[in-house]
Amino acid sequence: HKDKTCEQARIDKVLKKGLRQSAHEAMSQASKRVCPHCSQEYQKSDGCNKIRCKCGGLSCYLCSQKITGYDHFSGAGATCQLWTNTDVMAQIDRDRRHAAGRKVLL
Repeated sequence: HKDKTCEQARIDKVLKKGLRQSAHEAMSQASKRVCPHCSQEYQKSDGCNKIRCKCGGLSCYLCSQKITGYDHFSGAGATCQLWTNTDVMAQIDRDRRHAAGRKVLL
């Protein structure tokens, strides 16, 4: 987007597509998870939050950070839980989608 700031380019894109369509697309993108090693999209249906991608890379399902093992979940300074209730995960995904939609509309 030469000669425009990122924000100006985003606004132009939104205006071209229409707010409703742009919000819908942003909400769909927000619920996707992408491997931080190879950029492959994936979806978790059950199990723990330590994800091993097809490329072999390990990441955290909750925060998408690259990890090396279980220290991310239980070591000093652990930031995420290894196990997350499916209802909690569904709420986290809803919150991510809604935040993305609001960002487009506001």
